[in-house]
Amino acid sequence: MNNQVFRDTQEQIVHNTITISQDCDVIKTVGDQNGKILEIKIFERPKKRFSARDSPLTVLFENIHIRTIINLLKIFLFNLIIVTIVREFFNNQQYAWYLLIPKGCDNFHITIFFWVLYYCLTCCTYFFFKMWTNIRTEIIPRKSAFKRMLDIVALLIILGYYVFSFQLAEYIVKTYRLPPVSALFLLLEQTRMLMKVHAFIRSNVPKILKYDNESDVKLELPSFNHFIFFTFVPTLIYKDEYPRTQKIKWWRVVLQIVEIFLGIFCLIILIHNFIHTKYNDFGLKKYSYVELLLKIVELCLPGTIVLVIAFYLILHQVQNLFAEILRFADRMFYREWWTACDFTSFYKMWNVIIHDFLFIYVYRDCCEIFNSKIFSKYFTFFISALVHEWIMINTLGFFFPIMFCCFFLAGTLLSFVKVSQNYRLNILMWLSIAYGTSILISGYTLEVMARSNGVQPLFEKFDFYIPRSLTCDCYI
Repeated sequence: MNNQVFRDTQEQIVHNTITISQDCDVIKTVGDQNGKILEIKIFERPKKRFSARDSPLTVLFENIHIRTIINLLKIFLFNLIIVTIVREFFNNQQYAWYLLIPKGCDNFHITIFFWVLYYCLTCCTYFFFKMWTNIRTEIIPRKSAFKRMLDIVALLIILGYYVFSFQLAEYIVKTYRLPPVSALFLLLEQTRMLMKVHAFIRSNVPKILKYDNESDVKLELPSFNHFIFFTFVPTLIYKDEYPRTQKIKWWRVVLQIVEIFLGIFCLIILIHNFIHTKYNDFGLKKYSYVELLLKIVELCLPGTIVLVIAFYLILHQVQNLFAEILRFADRMFYREWWTACDFTSFYKMWNVIIHDFLFIYVYRDCCEIFNSKIFSKYFTFFISALVHEWIMINTLGFFFPIMFCCFFLAGTLLSFVKVSQNYRLNILMWLSIAYGTSILISGYTLEVMARSNGVQPLFEKFDFYIPRSLTCDCYI
């Protein structure tokens, strides 16, 4: 449809509705006086809509029957904690304290120091953005060729900062030999802050580029206080305003903090009782393939419980804790992923915070640049898998791309499979999650134990890249 026909049609509109399709293209439906229906498809960047709403689990827990089931689960986990503490205390009094403060948290003070450093660098990006804006809008004339040069230099600087941020995190972890828990916390926070910076810049740059410094309209930039608020608020989508609650429910804050510490302790107990003890002799004795297969199958249930507890702690309790303290009203950090019947739905509902960031700032930008939804989808999965694998590599200290294969290869292929919503398929979905989690945990645990128990590398020069658990003679 050419522009003239479009303008003529607009003049004859008797009704006008706008709907959003699944891929967030805007379809404008217009009708003329003769009754003809015309659809004009407009490629438009989707906008994340925030509203005051609770998390799905918060709503579910209001049901007395669901709350009773959760109480039974808490009793089971509490009994597991008591049994473990009593047993370890009588067997080895010092080891019981080791369960409270795991070895993986050593040098956590170094992690906190560099977290503060990273946060200061994150704040510096705001002042860099403001300096670029002031130079572009107030110093350089409107039609000057220096504007384009300034934009290119600023783009190169911010891309250089992204690379520097990743390189610095690797250097810190390797130089100070941070153990897994301390390293994981620093790497996750570094990645989160970098995503915050990208979201802030990507959302505000278009306003600056469209601004006419000769007009009477005043350019309003986000305040530094709002930027600080954005760095802590539990969302990766930048907005000038967010829905807020009227007051902080401090009783809920205290309850969430208590549950977070108890949940972390439950994870330590589960990992110690059902994962570490299952493979702690790998490399000291030989495993048959049947024995290894049985261990992977036995790990399905505890591995799934660890996954669910980790989800509950990170995506429910921690996010709701910060939301409550900051009076952030939109608590939809995830959706009802446990009802998913295919991986397409699972990926969309499991972590709404990350999904929204990837969809809006990666997938849609790729669609605009390359004009290909298939390529954009593969590229988005690739970026997500690459970052996940980078975190695992630097956390554990070796290259074993199980995470990359699960996210990029298996995840991309399964995301194209769409099925009807059926509870039988939901069972199959849970079986896939259970076995996938077990394989993931088993693979990394075997490699950690092989290196801890002194299994000799096949090639000393390439030890970082060649898994010892796959090249050793520990199998019969």
